[in-house]
Amino acid sequence: MRAVRISACAVIAVIAMVLLISAARSGSSYLDIHASIKDRIERIFSTLPGDSYIRQAHFEYLRASGRGHFNQVTFLTDGRLMTDILEPNIYLYERANAIAQLRDYLYDDGVPFLYVRVPNKIENNSMIPLAFSDNRIIENADRLLELIRTEGIDTLDLRAEMMRENMDFAKSFYRFDIHWTTETSLWASKRTGEHLVSEYGFAIDTSVWEYGNYESITFENVWQGNEARYSNARRTFEDITVLFPRFETNIMMTNRAFEVWREGCFIDVFTPRIRDEHIERLGFLDIGLTGDNFSHIFNFNANNDKKVLFIADSFGMTKATFLVLGFERLDSLYLVNHYTPLVLWDIIDENEYDIVILAVSDDVVSLEQRETFEDDRLFFGYPRH
Repeated sequence: MRAVRISACAVIAVIAMVLLISAARSGSSYLDIHASIKDRIERIFSTLPGDSYIRQAHFEYLRASGRGHFNQVTFLTDGRLMTDILEPNIYLYERANAIAQLRDYLYDDGVPFLYVRVPNKIENNSMIPLAFSDNRIIENADRLLELIRTEGIDTLDLRAEMMRENMDFAKSFYRFDIHWTTETSLWASKRTGEHLVSEYGFAIDTSVWEYGNYESITFENVWQGNEARYSNARRTFEDITVLFPRFETNIMMTNRAFEVWREGCFIDVFTPRIRDEHIERLGFLDIGLTGDNFSHIFNFNANNDKKVLFIADSFGMTKATFLVLGFERLDSLYLVNHYTPLVLWDIIDENEYDIVILAVSDDVVSLEQRETFEDDRLFFGYPRH
């Protein structure tokens, strides 16, 4: 270890001498010299050579040694990974009251409200290692849903829908990432649309969410999930299937001020990177919404004039791309701590929505560690009037 330190110090000293000599010739100030040296050193030593291999070796050691939990990631017994906070702060009553307050505010203007429960990646706790079997992610979300229903709020429980259809939870989510796959996101959009037709009488063409109406491309070993990164699996990748409509689409996405970010067909707006012939890696933003935390999305080929406000966590970033195909316009608000309360009520007042949908994942319910509810992700602030 000492030899390494001496070698590093020697390299730093040489860099410093070279920069000092060149700086003296150019008449640079000491502060300029110092800043330049600091920048060079940080760029050289910010990443250890072979860092990804070293981290991967640590990940393999964790698996081989039977480790059940590391850096907020649980190693499930079937080999998958699951983001998990062992002692979260659960503001169930405060959250239920906040959601009810939002519903009441909308109802005063005659706008319907729907709460959608988004499941996490385990069907039950049987896949959790015995030492961590007191995990209550599912139960916490069950309880929140019960409190919301007690308030008389309309709900759609996608976990219950998945179990009713005998869907395989292990295949509906990525192995090493917290999110659902694009196929599951499309299915969730279809179930949401069908609920709006049956419960609210919306005249929506639900065939826009039929799987058979989509082309698919599967990219092999390009997706590195966030749970893989958290647990040091820096060289573990998995496949990802990207879906896009077979039918003609004409979409435009803008920011809150209606300045255009992207426009064109579905691929142009949501997944332009899949046209790259030399894709080596794909990230979460390559298959979902990009840009600001709030966006207007216009579907010029819609067969109706419905306008929806879709409030969601990161699961909604892919769901929104499919959901908009059923409406003339979908406004997407991404749930962000401290940001949502600043904009939510103004957004509602500025626009005339036909329905507001709040989609919250079980993970968000149980993965917060905030000291007060005002810092919680489901704190919406207070209405302007």
